Amino acid sequence: MPSQANYFLCEVLPPYTAKEIVIYMLRHHNILTRDCSLKPGLDPNKQYMRIAVRNHEDNTRLVEALKQLKK
Repeated sequence: MPSQANYFLCEVLPPYTAKEIVIYMLRHHNILTRDCSLKPGLDPNKQYMRIAVRNHEDNTRLVEALKQLKK
C-alpha cells in the first residue's frame, strides 16, 4: 500500500495470516510488527500488517527474517 508515513501497510497473502507472521517475527527474530487486519476502513476479508521503516541494518534484518518464512 502506498505510504506517506514511516511505515508500510502490507497485505498478507496465503498461506499465512497477519497474526501468524506478527507472532513469528516477535518469537523467532525479536522484531515487532503489527496485525492491522481489524482496523476500520480496511477490507475485512483481507489480512494486513504494519511494518515500520527503520535504519538500513534493521530493515535488512527484517527482510532476512521474512525470507525465512518460505522455509
